[in-house]
Amino acid sequence: MVTFRSLMQEKVLKQYTIGPWLGALKDLSGRTMFYMTPINLFMLAATTYHVTARDFVWQFAPWFNFWIFLSGLVLIAIGAMVIEYKVIFPSSVFFSNIQGYKHGNLIRRDLATIIQEIKKIDVRLDTIEAKYDKHSEELSGQ
Repeated sequence: MVTFRSLMQEKVLKQYTIGPWLGALKDLSGRTMFYMTPINLFMLAATTYHVTARDFVWQFAPWFNFWIFLSGLVLIAIGAMVIEYKVIFPSSVFFSNIQGYKHGNLIRRDLATIIQEIKKIDVRLDTIEAKYDKHSEELSGQ
């Protein structure tokens, strides 16, 4: 019987493995944006302040200059960073760990080997324990 949940998992939420190239391109471009964003923010803030915000804000607060405006934007960015660090980042890392384990994680192969070795050790320990118990019974029976 096909349930709504199984249909969602099989059809709608299905993920595709296309290799690392697209993820690498996205990651690299995202990391590069770190250097471009402050430049873009400064230019956008200057344009916004001088084209639209200055005339409107000066009606109510003539003391409100560009540097106060830019400082306000920096404070908003700091607030966003705090929320990102305290709430969103842990959730994102948790999700990335799930995805990393599911899609091509090299440690999974190592873990399978380790589990097989542990099972072999368990069998050997069971054999040793059985021999020890048998030997102990022989000694106590004498």
